[in-house]
Amino acid sequence: MNHLMDSKNMFVYIGRYLIPPSSPSRIYLSYFKTGFPNAYNFIMINRFITNANKVIIINTFFNIRKAYDKLNSFIKIIKKKLIRKSSVTTDLCLNNLDDYPDHLKIDIIQNDTQYTFCLADMRNLWNKALTKSITFSPCPEFPKNPYTNIPFNRAVFVNCYFKLKKTQYTIPISLELLWRSSLDILKFELEAYTLLKEHAVKNYIEDSGDEMLLYDIVNMLSSLGSYINYRTIHPDLYSKKTYIVKHMKLYLTMFLMSQESCNKFKRKMFRRGVIKELNSFFTLLPTFGRRIVYPNPSANTTPNEEITDYSDDSSSDASTSQEV
Repeated sequence: MNHLMDSKNMFVYIGRYLIPPSSPSRIYLSYFKTGFPNAYNFIMINRFITNANKVIIINTFFNIRKAYDKLNSFIKIIKKKLIRKSSVTTDLCLNNLDDYPDHLKIDIIQNDTQYTFCLADMRNLWNKALTKSITFSPCPEFPKNPYTNIPFNRAVFVNCYFKLKKTQYTIPISLELLWRSSLDILKFELEAYTLLKEHAVKNYIEDSGDEMLLYDIVNMLSSLGSYINYRTIHPDLYSKKTYIVKHMKLYLTMFLMSQESCNKFKRKMFRRGVIKELNSFFTLLPTFGRRIVYPNPSANTTPNEEITDYSDDSSSDASTSQEV
């Protein structure tokens, strides 16, 4: 029964049933399963087959194909009746799927279960999987069904792609490149490598924690020291990593692009841009990242006691403070 599940094996099984063992057509059965164009061309250009036998063999092929198509249609009907619908009734953002019109939804069948997705979710799942990376190394793959963790196959992509074409949704360039690469993931990575490297930087910024990004920010300022008047982040301020990352994340993205992009013109553009933007930022906030020490004005304390302020407020009175 297992060999019937393979379409090519099922085609051969039908041929063995319909063609008598003594028939000359039986020796061409292995070519029949390659499909109509290949089998037809092989037989018609074969000089060792007479024209009369060619007609017999081709008619035999068509009879097998007719039986195969009928049996295949019957199997599809049976499968459709056996399929059960998933209990999931919301999209990935927990919005009710009934609120979407039919042309913005797509049905996926896996393990005899039908799952309904909104097209926007499917588009995002494919785009995220195709632009997946580890640190700065692209590693694209086919996405998995979030409800079963089973990878989607090429048929799912084709159905999703053509449905998206009929909507007003913008199709990500990653999906377009996969389509142009004949759904070959290795060919896709080769063709889209420049795009994937830039996505890897964005993924790194989005997925990394504040502690790791703070470390990268310190390295960035150190690397660009001679261009930004050797500005840095005082170690005493490392505890304020969330605040620092919030203000410096944009500049870190530009810096990493200048390091990781495969386009040399973009590398130069981002390097010039990050230097210019950092100089403007530190001009606007001259005390950002610096440890400011103020004398304690309290009369009840000794003259040597000080108050430390980590504020980036550039309006502080320089005459009453000392930068460390």
